[in-house]
Amino acid sequence: MALVDSARLGGALIAVTILAAACGGAGEDDTQSKAARTTSQEQPAVREGELLLQDDFSDSSSGWRDTARKEGEARYVEGAYRITAKQARRQIWSEITGPTVQGLRLEFEATQVAGTTGDLVGVRCYTDADSNAGYVVGIAPVEPGYALASFRGDEYRLLESSGEPVEAIRPLREQNQLRVECLTLPGGPTVLTLAVNGQALVRAEDEAGHRGFDGVGLFVDTTEGGADAIFDDFVMIELLPD
Repeated sequence: MALVDSARLGGALIAVTILAAACGGAGEDDTQSKAARTTSQEQPAVREGELLLQDDFSDSSSGWRDTARKEGEARYVEGAYRITAKQARRQIWSEITGPTVQGLRLEFEATQVAGTTGDLVGVRCYTDADSNAGYVVGIAPVEPGYALASFRGDEYRLLESSGEPVEAIRPLREQNQLRVECLTLPGGPTVLTLAVNGQALVRAEDEAGHRGFDGVGLFVDTTEGGADAIFDDFVMIELLPD
């Protein structure tokens, strides 16, 4: 059941995306740029604030859209939430907005049940939901790998990708437990972290500062089409920098 009072709910939105090849490998230039963006490995000190959202998707009126289009679907299905990207090079997502906060901790289960190399499943952290801007953090169970990127509209900028298979990420049709943190530091960078199945995998910094986060989304991003994922037990907690 959604606990946040959402001012605006987005539908299952669609965007052509460049994320499809992000997990396949990194060249020398990309490795250097990633190192420049991740200058400090010290985790910022944070404390938990309010529980903003807790949803097991058993209630189809909890706030996410239930939508089907030719490009894809986002629906409540048998006590879970299912997103399908039918067409090639598409990202299908559903969002829910709320009050602006400096940081978010998102924990949820994700199981990709169909798809191919290059597909990503994960979350969006919105810095400006009205302008469709923020960050995506996703895993690629087929590889297996991950990718983190900033976005504004249909334009994406890769921040980090695995570049090689990641043992902690379980393959197609197996459940993964994700923990994502999105944090804006006062006068500093935006920090993103990803842990999967209890193992911390990556930390990325973006020097672009933001006032905070005003929404989240679940997404499926596909290269060839036919990517399908099930999400469940979604929890969103406010994070406050110390």
